[in-house]
Amino acid sequence: MLYGDGSAHLLDIVRDSGCSRIGAVNCVQMLTGRKHYRELMLAESFVLLPEWALRWKEILQTELGLTSKIAKELMGEHQKEIVYLDTGLHRIHGAIIPC
Repeated sequence: MLYGDGSAHLLDIVRDSGCSRIGAVNCVQMLTGRKHYRELMLAESFVLLPEWALRWKEILQTELGLTSKIAKELMGEHQKEIVYLDTGLHRIHGAIIPC
C-alpha cells in the first residue's frame, strides 16, 4: 500500500504493516502528479474521485456535518470548477451532483 497525507489517522493504521509513504500530499496528487495537481489547485478545482462521487451527500452531511447551504457557500467561495478524476475502479451512472 502506498499513501500520502490524505488521512489524519493513516500513520496509526499502517505503522507496523510494511506500507510505504510516497511524497504526495493526497491521493489526487499521487494520481495526477505534482505538476498537474498544482495546476488544478491554482485553478481552484474541486477534484471529485469515485469514492466522493458515490458518497458525496453522506460525506458532506454526516462526516463533515455541513448543511446544504453551508456546503454551497464553502464550495462557491473556494472552488471554481469540479473535475471528476476517473480512476476506472467504479462505474458512475448519470448525474453525480444535482444542480
